[in-house]
Amino acid sequence: MLAKRFIFILLLTYIVALVAGFIFDKRYKQRNQLAFFDKMDTILNGTVEYDAVYIGNSRTHFGINPFYIDSITGFKSFNLGQGGSDAEEMLLYSALYLKSHKPPKFAVLTLDGSTVIKHNRLKDRYWNLFLLKNDTINMYMSKAGFNTTLIKYLPFLKYAYFDEYSRSSIFLKELYIPRFDHNLYNGFANTHQTITSDTTNWFKKQIFNPLDEKPADEKVNDTAVRNLKKIIALFKTSGTNVIIVYPPGIKSTDEKRINYGIAVDSVYSNMSKEFNIPIFDVNKRYSFPQKYFSDVSHLNEPGTRIFSRFIGQYLDSLSKK
Repeated sequence: MLAKRFIFILLLTYIVALVAGFIFDKRYKQRNQLAFFDKMDTILNGTVEYDAVYIGNSRTHFGINPFYIDSITGFKSFNLGQGGSDAEEMLLYSALYLKSHKPPKFAVLTLDGSTVIKHNRLKDRYWNLFLLKNDTINMYMSKAGFNTTLIKYLPFLKYAYFDEYSRSSIFLKELYIPRFDHNLYNGFANTHQTITSDTTNWFKKQIFNPLDEKPADEKVNDTAVRNLKKIIALFKTSGTNVIIVYPPGIKSTDEKRINYGIAVDSVYSNMSKEFNIPIFDVNKRYSFPQKYFSDVSHLNEPGTRIFSRFIGQYLDSLSKK
């Protein structure tokens, strides 16, 4: 009798957990469809082919708008950037994309001081736990510390790995995302609609550091550099033209930041020579005023138009050679 009761309670608990997990999954996907799942669907689905892809962190995701590039080049292109992305995640996205798509004509790799630092970003990329049927994602997430086998067969257990914010967000209303003038387009997103006004005091109060880390904590990581080289090699081997792009930035006056920037630039210059690929530094074409930044490292939407058009003009000139 006790054994039957135990089995019944165990079975009932399992069913309740499955139902709760199903409801949580639906809510989480609804809330994060635009932010994460739409992009992952494009990466994993080879139904649309693209002439160019843009790879990088938030300065790509929120900075490069394919709409303005395509209007100049005649391309169909897609923004693979993800906010906060590190070199390992960028490598994952690149590998997944090339497995399901024809190689693009151009792969634009946006690099800054953050992309040569090791972040272990996959540890908080919880949306990938919904996609473990993909062997490549499964491998990367397992390497990041998740018990992917257990989650695959008992999917409700993935919520045990979520941080407090990600778990509680399931019960919040869907995010309101304003839409205007192609601000959400082919993987690109930027909601800062207007030019920043009176930035003088605001910028003076902030130390220029897009990584939110002390300059002394920043150093080039060999693993991150190797992952960036793997991305370049993946696309080059596939016949894709790879371009390194330096995004718009505000010049730092901090000595440690300046020295770190010199070290990072040396790494990227060596990559350029090793793989025989060009570096396009938009800062040499145009000095972006502070009014085009939404914070000390990210452009507002008007600023992204300028940045994107510069990239479009550059790609157009390369494609016509």
